[in-house]
Amino acid sequence: MGSYFILAGVLLLAGIVFDIGLFYFLSYLCIAIYAVSRWYVPHSLKKLESQRSLDSHAFLGDEVAINVRLDNPHRLAVPWLSVWDSVPLELGRERGIMQVLNLPGRSRAEFSYTIKPRRRGYYRLGPLYLVSSDLFGFVPQTQSQRPVSHITVYPRVTPLAELGLPSRLPFGSLRSRERLFSDPTRPLGIRDYQSGDSQRHIHWKASGHLRRLVVKTFEPAVSLETALMLNLNRDEYSMDRWREGSEFGIEVAASLAAHLIDRRQSAGFFTNGLDPLGSTGSASFDPSSGRLEVTDGEQQTQSTAIAPRPGRAQLMKLLESLARVQVSTGRDFIQWLPEATLGLGWGTTVMVITPDGDEQACEVMHRLSRRGFNVILIVTELVYFAPIEQRAAALGFRAYRAAARSDLDEWRA
Repeated sequence: MGSYFILAGVLLLAGIVFDIGLFYFLSYLCIAIYAVSRWYVPHSLKKLESQRSLDSHAFLGDEVAINVRLDNPHRLAVPWLSVWDSVPLELGRERGIMQVLNLPGRSRAEFSYTIKPRRRGYYRLGPLYLVSSDLFGFVPQTQSQRPVSHITVYPRVTPLAELGLPSRLPFGSLRSRERLFSDPTRPLGIRDYQSGDSQRHIHWKASGHLRRLVVKTFEPAVSLETALMLNLNRDEYSMDRWREGSEFGIEVAASLAAHLIDRRQSAGFFTNGLDPLGSTGSASFDPSSGRLEVTDGEQQTQSTAIAPRPGRAQLMKLLESLARVQVSTGRDFIQWLPEATLGLGWGTTVMVITPDGDEQACEVMHRLSRRGFNVILIVTELVYFAPIEQRAAALGFRAYRAAARSDLDEWRA
């Protein structure tokens, strides 16, 4: 840069000394090129329009396509442009994405890449960095930072056709001898039409064959709600396996939620863990993983509580919460559990997902049973399970172990 100004000065001086117009012209041209370059590069970079498009939600292990588009609305071209998109390590990329290109006037450039999430969570993609300069090197490289995008990675969901639960414990919607209401998804037979029967239940083909009106009958059902209670108190997990244990507990909760919603039942989710988006503590994106995490869990004052509801929208809400939630410290599960069940109705199935089932925990669940809840204990760590199972049976509820993914396979129908 210094040599360039020296050259412009020499040309100007030569023009003055020798009174030659060409030297004046060349010196003025050098000054004009420098001035235009200083103005044009930052101005053109500011006017560039960028857009990153992707699916904002994905399941663990899915491949997600990301498309980056750059538009140059100017008539003048951008000589060269370096594009750098920051991608978190946990989204399956060892490094960010870099492209070098030029943009003619009023043109568009696009490039795509894929990510494959390796861990559930709420992640930040970006920012997108645009770096440019002039062809002569007069202007230092100018950088523009574009907005970030976010993606929610759901936990792994293990399909469960049927859970091995005792029939006397209501789980979702169960057949009942008392005709509280009929479930139209469970046909039973036909009977003669009676005054007040719905026309929607008339069996027209059978009525034509029998030459009298008959209506369809269905199995009676009792519709009950299920609340998934997940223990994410780090102090209650094994010191050397708390991360794997808590992640597996989240996977079990997600699998049960999907199972219930697929059967058109009501499911809710409650945990003593931390949700970074709903936390009163300070939450930030981890620089290395790009994952949103709570950095000051001591300030957390409210637990995650999603009331039981049916429907696919409810399942997405549950999975989003399970995608973000993380372990907490100092919130004893046996103290939190009775408070978390205060708003639940009588007869609700309370599925307790916890690493262990010691005597104190079982006593708390026994008191829940006496309050009218149908309690089911699911232990997620590799512990000696026989005493837990016997203790639970003596206190009036059932216990199951799901300490590995193979245990979930045993529940399949």
